[in-house]
Amino acid sequence: MEMEQDLSIDAAPVTDQGNKVASPEEDTGNQQTNVDAYSFMSQLFSPDEEKCFKKKIDTVFEHRDKMRSLEEYGDVLLIHEDEHKSDADTYCGYLNTLKMRLGTRQSGVTVKASPKYKEVESGASKGSGLDEAKARFTFVFLYVKPGFNIDKMDEDIEEREEDCLVIVYDGVDRDADNIPGRYKVLSSVCASDRSKDTENALIKKLERKLYMREAKEKKCIEKCYKTAEIFI
Repeated sequence: MEMEQDLSIDAAPVTDQGNKVASPEEDTGNQQTNVDAYSFMSQLFSPDEEKCFKKKIDTVFEHRDKMRSLEEYGDVLLIHEDEHKSDADTYCGYLNTLKMRLGTRQSGVTVKASPKYKEVESGASKGSGLDEAKARFTFVFLYVKPGFNIDKMDEDIEEREEDCLVIVYDGVDRDADNIPGRYKVLSSVCASDRSKDTENALIKKLERKLYMREAKEKKCIEKCYKTAEIFI
């Protein structure tokens, strides 16, 4: 299916994607270190600054069980109806295989996407409310299937900038009469469209604002390190 709005016009490849990369759960290669989890490390200006942040990250993780301030940040929060958890998991699994900043000498930065229920439900690992969860993610993707609740959609995406909103249609026609006009002008994608052009368009859109997630992660490490110093 053809991509909609700005995702379609930006569908030209921006990276040499090659074969899909396995998700973290499927990866059988080397174990990722705490430092590897933070892509902002590759954007630091000097070896001394890199060494400084490596120390901070290692210290924070050494004492993370004593702190509650180590937030996890991501690129995409996928908002869905309660009955669509399985579909949301599947689509997030796909997003989490995508690589940003992938090139000849770059291993790439894996997209971090998570469905709403894993972030906000009682007993979820993060345990925050929806507003707090949205603050930890750069983009909100709204997963729309037949029988969706228009009023709930409005509530879930309020105050989010349009360029950080994407509608994911699954079994729903974007041009259907029951889709409000205000949603038809937003970036959108068909959930079943896994074509290379669509994949490259998604990567390009997310890659443009990767710096926002990295800035939050860097600030969080700085904050947590000051707390961790108490235990050194």
